[in-house]
Amino acid sequence: MRRDNQRSDNFNATHSDIARRILDSGLIQFVGYPNDAHRLTDLTLAAQGSANVSPMNFLSVTFRKAGTDCSLDVLTRAVNNHPDIDQEGNEWKEYSLSCTISFPCLGSSDPATVMARLKLYQDVALLAAEIQAEHQKVTRLACTAATIAAAKAKQLEQEINAAARKTVVANCNAMRLGSEKRDIEISTMIPEGDYVVDVNDSRNFRKTYVLKVAKVGVANMRRAG
Repeated sequence: MRRDNQRSDNFNATHSDIARRILDSGLIQFVGYPNDAHRLTDLTLAAQGSANVSPMNFLSVTFRKAGTDCSLDVLTRAVNNHPDIDQEGNEWKEYSLSCTISFPCLGSSDPATVMARLKLYQDVALLAAEIQAEHQKVTRLACTAATIAAAKAKQLEQEINAAARKTVVANCNAMRLGSEKRDIEISTMIPEGDYVVDVNDSRNFRKTYVLKVAKVGVANMRRAG
């Protein structure tokens, strides 16, 4: 689908905003386990925009209090399976954002512990609801026009080289060093130029051939080594 280019990439910015929201909340003191300092570091890096963000694992944080865990997962899901292409040829992807809450099923406990655990679950659920209400969709620049063009050019080059190699392999049998075959019919996808191809024979000896394309569809081939 092709659309106009009046859009902006808010994917990483949204990730940073959500991380800052968690850091600024009263729940930050309950992040992870006592010896799990890297979780707080990850959130800090995310808030600074220094984290690697993936659509597959947008943001996840676990809070621990009163002997229980409560995990908040911020998820993204592609709105459609096909990226949008703007007028400049850039590829964009749009994602819907949602939050899920998970916590363990625990056995019986004293009333104070139960209330403390319920308070944690409620606070995390409220934070998740606020995040989801404020950030319902995110947009990401998946690939620039220049990157797409470079990938297509590389693929075409690989296909041309494969076609040239196929031609050499099909015509190199019994060629002696310095011998030449002329006016070989070749694929029209191979443009004019010289193509050097190495082929190993049945005894695993490497032989070098030069396929010279002077005009589209016809080539001369010489064994050069």
